[in-house]
Amino acid sequence: MAHIPFSDPAWKTTFPFLVEPHANEWLVGVLLRCDEANHWGSGTTLTHVCRRNEKTANSDWTFIAPSGFPFDDLADALAVPYEALVATTYQADLARIYGVADPHALLLQTSFSFRFCPACVAEQRLLTRTLVLPHITICPQHQIVLATTCLCGTALRPFHKQAPPFRCFKCGLDWAELPQKQADQTRAEIEAQLLSYYLFFWTYGTPEVLASALQLVYDNVVEKGEIRAPLSDHVSWPESLGKSYRRTSSLGYVVHLLWQLDLTPGDILVYAGPLPWRSAKWTRFQCSEPC
Repeated sequence: MAHIPFSDPAWKTTFPFLVEPHANEWLVGVLLRCDEANHWGSGTTLTHVCRRNEKTANSDWTFIAPSGFPFDDLADALAVPYEALVATTYQADLARIYGVADPHALLLQTSFSFRFCPACVAEQRLLTRTLVLPHITICPQHQIVLATTCLCGTALRPFHKQAPPFRCFKCGLDWAELPQKQADQTRAEIEAQLLSYYLFFWTYGTPEVLASALQLVYDNVVEKGEIRAPLSDHVSWPESLGKSYRRTSSLGYVVHLLWQLDLTPGDILVYAGPLPWRSAKWTRFQCSEPC
């Protein structure tokens, strides 16, 4: 955290106390840390950077791919690079994977509930970007279950005008004091697999790779003659977005299918290669002659 001296000209255009995004930090965490550093109420930073635009100020963002968010204003107020703040969301990743300039959060998941790791909050006041991913319920670093409710039974939310940052808006309990429940080992192993799929798409994802993954899922279901997972998670994009989105599957849904069908990132790459009509597993078990 940096402090701008009163004699510095930047004092008039930046916040008194500055924070910088951590590696893999979620945008919500940056906003809350700024509130806490400046002794402001929860959501004050968010309200400040949105004050000039009534439309964006009233938006209900999930902060996964916040379309229209004033990153430039927040970057100026924190004196950090614009790109560093965009990296606290999945906006750039989803834009590349789906080939759209202004991606919506629905491209990652169709529903979202606020959750976090109490240990990360206790150690660094950190809300990681990884924990907004669909099907992830465990902190991969601490191997504890993510918190969604306070000890008083209240569903936790990131911003509330009557609560200090990182505290329950009803009873005032600091999120760092919530119980750290050890995760089930089997579930932890499953989520490690799911995270490997996400990492693959963050690293190699393009519209072509995504299409290969969807074709791989379809062909695998046809080959097995059974459907272990529903194939109907199509999204109709709201007309109010003013964007022309095609109907497609959310990335969270695609990842879930790949895991359920026991497919691997390597299988996807084979589909994207010279023979994109059979997976590596199909070739290995069905080919009558050794290659």
